[in-house]
Amino acid sequence: MAFSISDFNDLIQLLNSNPQLRDELRRVLFTEEFVNLPQAVQELAKAQQAMAEAIAALSAEVKELAEAQKRTEARIEELAEAQKRTEARIEELAEAQKRTEARIEELAEAQKRTEARVEELASALTETQRVVAELAELYKLLNKDVAVLKGFMLEQRYRLNPGAFFWREYRKLRVLNLADLDRVDEAYARGEFSPKEWKALNKLDLLLLGVTGKGDERREEYLAVEISWVVDVYDVERAHQRAELLRRLGYPVRAAVGGSAILDDAKARAGALGVIVALNSEDDDDGDEEA
Repeated sequence: MAFSISDFNDLIQLLNSNPQLRDELRRVLFTEEFVNLPQAVQELAKAQQAMAEAIAALSAEVKELAEAQKRTEARIEELAEAQKRTEARIEELAEAQKRTEARIEELAEAQKRTEARVEELASALTETQRVVAELAELYKLLNKDVAVLKGFMLEQRYRLNPGAFFWREYRKLRVLNLADLDRVDEAYARGEFSPKEWKALNKLDLLLLGVTGKGDERREEYLAVEISWVVDVYDVERAHQRAELLRRLGYPVRAAVGGSAILDDAKARAGALGVIVALNSEDDDDGDEEA
């Protein structure tokens, strides 16, 4: 029996109205793989969707990694620039270190020169101190010599012109030597002087004999004179002691001191012992008075 178009249409209508029949017909007409193809396509679509989602997620991760890579590269670039700056700074520090070392070397050389100069100055100072010490000794000797010379010159003035210093109390003054006094030699021969007294008597600076007083009081009198540039207490006491040695032998003797100046305590001591003070520096305002 032939299958007409009308029959085909009725079959289609039947299949559309009966899903179970449609499925049964599909199993008859197609293989199991073809029947399951929609499900496989659906699963494939799901798989593709999942893959798309995975790809999208991967793309996001890749994008993030790309961004992270960009940041890393930027950081590396920053680090590279920092490294360059660090290297440049290290280079600057190395140059500064070289300059510092050169400066230290210069200072070390300067220090050596300074130490050498200090050593020279120390040697020069030692030599200067030695010369100064020698000059100080020479100055002491010179002072001593000048003092001796001044004393000698002053003693000569008193010796050459005693009246210029003792004119107030004495006239006809003349210079004597100890040898001119016979009683002195006789006393020495008899042992009346100790060695110390005999030495002191012979060291008397000046022995004078003159006339003092007027009329019935006119008499000859000796002066035992000690002379020093600056008269001190010891000069006064020596003059007094040496005059006493002559008075012990019966000579009329007065002690006197002469010089350019006299210390205050020596002047007071002279007043107490009755020692005449006749200074070379005194103003002679009373030059017209009679003695």
